[in-house]
Amino acid sequence: MKQKREKTIINVWKKDLQAEFVRIISLHKNYNYISIDTEFPGVISKPIGNFTQTITQIYQQIRCNCNILKIIQLGMTLSNKDCELPTPSTWQFNFKFDIESDMYAEDSLSLLLNANLDFKEHKENGIDLDDFGELFFSSGLLMNPNICWITFHGAFDFGYLLKLISSEMLPETNDQFMHLISIFFRNFYDLKYMISGTYYVKKGLQEIADTLEISGIGPAHQAGSDSYLTMLTFFRLKANEMMNKNENNYSNKLFSLCKPLKQDNFNEQQLFN
Repeated sequence: MKQKREKTIINVWKKDLQAEFVRIISLHKNYNYISIDTEFPGVISKPIGNFTQTITQIYQQIRCNCNILKIIQLGMTLSNKDCELPTPSTWQFNFKFDIESDMYAEDSLSLLLNANLDFKEHKENGIDLDDFGELFFSSGLLMNPNICWITFHGAFDFGYLLKLISSEMLPETNDQFMHLISIFFRNFYDLKYMISGTYYVKKGLQEIADTLEISGIGPAHQAGSDSYLTMLTFFRLKANEMMNKNENNYSNKLFSLCKPLKQDNFNEQQLFN
């Protein structure tokens, strides 16, 4: 599996939005795998009480937070089916966000500040959500059966993307949410779902990438670098024989919102060697 790695992340602000979208559109026919990652201001609304969360409860938490909060960054990395990346390969869209007026969770803001996000720049030069949504909707990337979308624990990612596309609140039920995703994102994989049923489901993206000896680019905990790691990690897992034979079991499923995958007789050591 070849890996052509571009060491630069293209940071996109409002003045660059249209030009960089044109560049992505020009590439997507030859590089039709797109990994995504979002950075958002945390979780400020949680169910009250001590209970085991059901899929319904988990979705309602996702729905509530996506509805009242704003996305801060979106990372996109492009690849072809052989994990060959274009030059450049990774874009980081930086959205308008004002820490003086927009809501956020304190712990998440601290994490993003430690990852060197420039919130002054986000306030002054961030991308307008409606401008991005219009370009995204008309780009040819959505509702495209030839594109495969890759995420890691992607329920929030898709939630924020659906808000960008529609400028509407997320639907009331998980079934409606999954149906909308199936319309706009025809083919997708969630790495977290792929490894559900194994010990590694407890690990974060960076830990899994470290286990697989995959090197990232750019600052950790920013959307561009995490989308890059997501792409390379996906292809490493997909190249494994055990993953390939179970591919139909984990395509178009989201971790925490779909019935967990059973990994019968799964050799975890073999998977991560």
